Amino acid sequence: MNKSIDELSVQFHGTTLSKLVEKHVRTIDEDLTLNAIRGTFDEFPPQMRPTINSYTEKYVPEWWINEKVIFGDLGAVLQMTITDLKEWAKENHYEFSEYELFNIFNIMVMKVARFAHESKSFRKALGVKKGVFS
Repeated sequence: MNKSIDELSVQFHGTTLSKLVEKHVRTIDEDLTLNAIRGTFDEFPPQMRPTINSYTEKYVPEWWINEKVIFGDLGAVLQMTITDLKEWAKENHYEFSEYELFNIFNIMVMKVARFAHESKSFRKALGVKKGVFS
């Protein structure tokens, strides 16, 4: 990762999670999304993967599935998520680099995109169009 979290936050300013998920859904098919999730998990030591998976599985529905996050500024969502990840890591005596923290954020984005691939009603709630007519 060439950019810091702060630089990425500035880059993401002005867009939304909904728009990022739409980009994933429109440009990357579901199988590729699954492979990308697996590949990103593979960047972590094997013993950490179940822990990270459990955290993301709990975090996304608890903190991301609401209008403030879905339609709010993505830069702010990135900052909030990274702050929460750092707190979780500190509480559990884990250490992650900025690169790893951003990878966990990306896993969360891809999981939301994967669910959007599967669920038309979820896409509709996000305002995401899979194609020109969907």
